[in-house]
Amino acid sequence: MEIAQVVSIAIATEMRVDDLARVPLSFPTYAGILGRVAASATRQLNLAVKWQAHQVEE
Repeated sequence: MEIAQVVSIAIATEMRVDDLARVPLSFPTYAGILGRVAASATRQLNLAVKWQAHQVEE
């Protein structure tokens, strides 16, 4: 349910993937995994993230 809440908030606010990548989420929760995926997608799309936690290990 946690991930559904995070995703629904992101969708409802039309949050961009680079904005989602900046949200500090706990690991290794499903929401944290979503944040890692957002950070990875941000890098692949060459979007700028100005928060250090986006540099997660692959």
